[in-house]
Amino acid sequence: MKRALYLSTALLVFSSCATLTKKESTTTEKIKPEKERVKKETAVSPLINQNVKKESYKAEPGAVYYYMLFLNEKEKGNFEKAYRAIREAVKKDPKNINYLLEAARFTANLKKLEDAEEFAKKALSIDPKNPKALKLLAGISIIKGNKKEAERYYKRILSTAPDKSTYIMLANLYINEKKYLEAQKLLTEALKKYPSDFLINYFLGEVSFLKGKINTARNYIEKAIKLNPNFESAYVLLGKIYLKEKDYKKAEKFLEKVLDKNPDNIYALKEIFIIYLKQNKTNEALNVINRLVKLDPYNLRLLSWVAASLFEMKEYKKVIPLIERITKLNPDNPNVYFMLGLAYEMSGNYEKALEAYEKSLDLYPENPTVLEKTAFLLYKMNRLSDAKAYFERLWQLTNKPGYLIQVAVIDDKEGNTEEAYNLLKTWEKDLKNFGDLYFHLAYFAEKLGKDKETEGYLKKLLQIEPSPDVYNYLAYFYANRGINLDEAEKLAEKALKAEPENPAFLDTLGWVLYKKGDYKNACKYLEKALKLKQDDPVISEHYGECLYKTGRLKEAKEYLLKASSKIEKDPSIQKEEKGILQRIRKILREIKIKEMI
Repeated sequence: MKRALYLSTALLVFSSCATLTKKESTTTEKIKPEKERVKKETAVSPLINQNVKKESYKAEPGAVYYYMLFLNEKEKGNFEKAYRAIREAVKKDPKNINYLLEAARFTANLKKLEDAEEFAKKALSIDPKNPKALKLLAGISIIKGNKKEAERYYKRILSTAPDKSTYIMLANLYINEKKYLEAQKLLTEALKKYPSDFLINYFLGEVSFLKGKINTARNYIEKAIKLNPNFESAYVLLGKIYLKEKDYKKAEKFLEKVLDKNPDNIYALKEIFIIYLKQNKTNEALNVINRLVKLDPYNLRLLSWVAASLFEMKEYKKVIPLIERITKLNPDNPNVYFMLGLAYEMSGNYEKALEAYEKSLDLYPENPTVLEKTAFLLYKMNRLSDAKAYFERLWQLTNKPGYLIQVAVIDDKEGNTEEAYNLLKTWEKDLKNFGDLYFHLAYFAEKLGKDKETEGYLKKLLQIEPSPDVYNYLAYFYANRGINLDEAEKLAEKALKAEPENPAFLDTLGWVLYKKGDYKNACKYLEKALKLKQDDPVISEHYGECLYKTGRLKEAKEYLLKASSKIEKDPSIQKEEKGILQRIRKILREIKIKEMI
């Protein structure tokens, strides 16, 4: 609240709400200055009888007191106390719109959306056209996902007291809902009233870009940048437009004009950097990078953007010398070495990447982002024990369950499945709402032959995070054991309904039908799955078995031999699909016998 508004409110409430309550009387008197009251009483009764009981008064705090208390507690960061104080202020003065709006804003920031909505609606009931109340209610509706309600609130403002920000907010809402025509119409109307507003021009440019009108979009965005040279989003969109048009010279010319006026404009430097790279102007790009780093040498977001831009264009050879140059300019900056590590890793030079990550960690040992990248890189390099140590460290630093699971995954990969299972089992009670924990518990339990536990974990997972993958997993689990096949069929159909072209889901349903003896339909699903994933040996094996059951021996033999060749070369498949090679060999022997008859 503005100071002037607060002072005027304070004076108003003080003048109307300060009262005294007499203990032995209901009569209310106006309070007079202390000296005047004493003087009058003395004049009337110069002698005070000590035996007469003095009248006493008790002051009741008013709305202003609680509002001031709210401001004080909010300033100190005592948000719960502030929350209670503003509620009392509203209770004491329920028709004070300023208090109601302040309460609505504050409770919305505390994410007490129901309270915020209640306060804002009360303000609106007093003043049905109040734009602040309407905007608050629109914002709350957006957070709650009720975009239609938000749209209605914004339209109410525009129908009575249209203002620039409401045009922009409603247009942005339309854009997010992909209502581009409505957004364009609204923004065009707004532009007539506010022709020099950079945001209106920007959003018109965005709508034009999304509709494929590139020239129009460029004109609006260039105007937005001229109106506000430091508006980052406009530069980002302009970059997309120029890249789409491949009009690098025009882009360069425009950006150089911007930089002539403001040489330290980071956003313009970022865009011209991309343009230089597209034109293979490496030296110019290097100069821009040096300027950016000197302007903000420890800005990880900026450095990440530089690297990401190059990574997106797969210009790994260009990014490495650029970032190496930055390391020389900033030898004590851990973020630069992190970027260098990313560049080396993306280019496939894992040893150099590891060296850069470790240098970054020397400078900042507990950076979770770098620790995570190092851990996954070591895992990729098959240095499992080292990777495990990093994941354990991350788990200790962050308490994020994903890192604990990575430790268990490495234990399993090293052949210690029992250890992996027991590790996650230890944390089951603490992480009972973390779905990935149950998925891996089910996976490890299945590998250990704990079928009852596997089924239990999968059912828990379905309660916490039901998904097509979990439906498919449980259905396949049942199918492999030949149990609960009717339920397995329903689960597989659920998964397939969500993703009709998923080869794994098609394979599962086909395998369930095979186990139920419905070979004709089973083969249809398995054939479709194999067309979508032709090199999958497990699907080939399932299809081969199904063909054998329908009497198509020659085709069955072909698919089974193909599957056998791949499975023999990959021991992990045999671990996942226990007994698969034995089944293949058994059927191939039976086919051979039938061919001899």
